[in-house]
Amino acid sequence: MRWRTDRRWGRLAGGARGQSAGGTRGRSAGGALLSGALLLAVAGCGDAAPPVPAQVVVTPGSATAETVGATVQYTAQVLDAQRNVIAGAAVLWSTEDQRVATVSPTGLATVTGPGRARMRATHETISGSATLAVELRPASMTKVAGDSTTAPATTVLPQRPTVRVADAGGAPIPGVEVHFAVVSGGGQIAPLRALTDADGHASTRWTLGEEPGQQTLRAETADFQAEFVATATEPPLRVDTRRLKRARLTLAYRAAMEAKGGTGPHLWSLADGALPTGLALAADGAISGTPEAMVTSAFTARVRDANGNEATRELTIEVCDAPLALQPGAVYRANASQFSGCPPFLPAGSPGDRYRIGVVRTGYSTNLTYADMVLTITESGAGSAGAGSDTAGRAAQPQVEPRSALPRPAPRLLPSLEAAVRRADATSRMHARLHEEATRLQARFGRQAVLPDMHPAPDPAGRRAAPQSAPPPDRITILPYDSDRDDRCSPPSPTAVAAHLVAYDAHLAVYQDSVQRAAKPVAAGDVQRVLEYYDTYGAGTIDDYFGRVPDTNGDGRIVVFITPISDNFAAFVWPGDFLDSSCASSNQMELVYFNASMFHAVSGAPD
Repeated sequence: MRWRTDRRWGRLAGGARGQSAGGTRGRSAGGALLSGALLLAVAGCGDAAPPVPAQVVVTPGSATAETVGATVQYTAQVLDAQRNVIAGAAVLWSTEDQRVATVSPTGLATVTGPGRARMRATHETISGSATLAVELRPASMTKVAGDSTTAPATTVLPQRPTVRVADAGGAPIPGVEVHFAVVSGGGQIAPLRALTDADGHASTRWTLGEEPGQQTLRAETADFQAEFVATATEPPLRVDTRRLKRARLTLAYRAAMEAKGGTGPHLWSLADGALPTGLALAADGAISGTPEAMVTSAFTARVRDANGNEATRELTIEVCDAPLALQPGAVYRANASQFSGCPPFLPAGSPGDRYRIGVVRTGYSTNLTYADMVLTITESGAGSAGAGSDTAGRAAQPQVEPRSALPRPAPRLLPSLEAAVRRADATSRMHARLHEEATRLQARFGRQAVLPDMHPAPDPAGRRAAPQSAPPPDRITILPYDSDRDDRCSPPSPTAVAAHLVAYDAHLAVYQDSVQRAAKPVAAGDVQRVLEYYDTYGAGTIDDYFGRVPDTNGDGRIVVFITPISDNFAAFVWPGDFLDSSCASSNQMELVYFNASMFHAVSGAPD
């Protein structure tokens, strides 16, 4: 507290002097003056109290920007409780996210990246803020890698086609959706859709088609597009045959070796090992003859093209026992464990001959194994109910056995149903094997190698996304699942095969292996009936009870690949097709391998 004027202090001093000179009167006058001075001093202190800050207001309250480096000037005012501006009140500026924008001591915000951030002004213990929303707008898309390259047909380009999306200032824009599509050449790409990363880059893996020459790929966003060109040279020479069918004693055998790539004609020979006795390899790749002994022979086949290039592959041929030679009424017994490689081969017999086949269990342990089973095959003549007679009318000798040893007659099934049961059992075993492989792949690569679902975010109202409408390509290349390889995710990648589109709808795109299609095509009408069934019953059931099918490559469809890889299964999905490039043979798409017979069965065509 201070006195208001020196003049009043002087009056106080005069009164004091009057007290010392004039006695009681001086003292009374001096006391009155002192009391009045104190009252004036207290009143003067109340008039000088500073205002109390109550609010900080930042303007503009919200702002937007589209390029990195853009600036927004913010100002701040400090107000008291009556919303009066307190002049000269200083504020301290800060930003909640420097990845979006920085701010200077004078309130100038500078954009550093996309997103939303608050610019905050603080005065003592109170603060105010404003919002800055940055939505970078693409101004360019440029090719940065994978253009004007040369590689053998059917191989993966060593450098991925890559584009960079930037704003008007040249800064990279992350999160932009880029679509890739093969324009010419019939190659395969994965993924079909990718989001740009923090550097503004998006890329895809390009497997060239099988035809030599120029092939093109297009990358495009909502506003820009770029075209990549690759030159496919002659594919490398390779042995395309992966397995050979079994042979059987006393029966003529013939199989054709196949080669891809190189320059014809192709000449075949044995590089190592030997064929089973009685079989020979011709220069054109045909293996023929009649095997003379039960044996499994391993050998190395070699093919040479016109330019002297060579390729080899290790193969085996298993020779099984001769067909059964049963007379009417005869009984053949064998332990089922010996059928793991070669089941018994039944001769066709004469018209009207029948076979009775029974499976009996000889042990009563709770753990049933193949060793506990005995297969009994009985041949009898036409129309017989017991031992029967042969076609010449000779009476067959009945097989006399203890009643307890006779097997129960097995129920007779239609041939198509028997085939379906066998296929269902084989498919179940294959699914179990693939599940084990999926477990190993996950342990090896980790969950981060599994491709993410590219489906758009679910609709808050629960509406399903609109079905895919753009038509799929007429031809793609696929890296086929190879059951002979112990490690399918280790380089080199499997040899890509061409697949031709048969039919499609909003859910599925059905392709057939080009070689198989040339020899035994599935009918488009049969495929269409399958598509209609899936659209009516399958798609909704899967959505309602199992959740939507993931979409890892962004094409919106499941690819059904009709393939001759094996005749023992109905259909399967290989988990490696859902892995990123860490797996050499991943197709990076929703891919189902289907047996052609499943489509032939729709129209009743023979398998």
